[in-house]
Parts: sequence; structure tokens; C-alpha cells
Amino acid sequence: MECRDQDGWTPLISAATNGHCDIVIDLLSLGADINAQENDGESALMEAARLGKTDVVVELVKEGANLDLQNKYGDSALMEA
Repeated sequence: MECRDQDGWTPLISAATNGHCDIVIDLLSLGADINAQENDGESALMEAARLGKTDVVVELVKEGANLDLQNKYGDSALMEA
């Protein structure tokens, strides 16, 4: 569930980035780490917010994603939205 690619992306981060809300829901139900961060410190919520994937953002927030996480540049999901 928490396998990562060379950039540190998890399946959840990938699904969120690509706007696949149904897959995000499935991964969370299977125990995916909602606050996992890739190599630059981006979380699924940060990526979804930055790319305007509103339905994914709503689902991640509803499921308890940490709004205060920061990437390596000090940016949070709110700053990237």
C-alpha cells in the first residue's frame, strides 16, 4: 500500500494528482497513509489543491488530511491552492 516510486510518490499521491477520487477513496479504505509526503514533501492534499482537483481535496479533508503539513519549501496545501 505504501510502495513508492523514485520520486517518493505513493499510490494515493498519484491518484490524488490525477484526480481519481474513486481510487483515493478506495486507497484510504484500505489504509493508505493520508499524510504521506513524497521526496519534496508534497502530500496528496497538496498536489490535489495545487492542481485544482476539488473533489479529491474535499474527500481528503473530510477523511482528516493534515492541513498544516509543509513541503520542503515551507508551503502548505492552503498556500498551494
